[in-house]
Amino acid sequence: GGEPLRALLWTTLALAGILALLVSGVILSGDDGDGLWRVIGIVAILDVLGTVVVIALGVVARIGQPAPAPTTLTAPTAPTGPAGFSGSAMSTGVSLSGPLAAALDLRAARSGRTRDDLVAEAVARYLATEAAGAAETEPQAQSGM
Repeated sequence: GGEPLRALLWTTLALAGILALLVSGVILSGDDGDGLWRVIGIVAILDVLGTVVVIALGVVARIGQPAPAPTTLTAPTAPTGPAGFSGSAMSTGVSLSGPLAAALDLRAARSGRTRDDLVAEAVARYLATEAAGAAETEPQAQSGM
């Protein structure tokens, strides 16, 4: 599927390199030959055309692909988190986008923990941070009255 696009991308990058070398050569040599500028113009046009086509085909290829399905996690229990949050047994579903679910899977594999455990800890940390922020602003609000 992506081989023709990859080949076009590398061809476009090669043209950009050739263009850079040609322009550098003209600048360093001071040669104002008309034929050389024609070659530079042709390479520049092909480079720009290749760049536009690669971008357009990349967008079209992504549009034709279905979006990755969200991943649903179910935490059977709410473990005690880092801020001392604890809860009774409860089931909560969390939908994650494909990249976020992949990052969570990677973190779970590296840490040897389950996805559900990592999500529960992240939520507990978020709630603890939010609670701490509310506690800090509460005395300020009361003193302003």
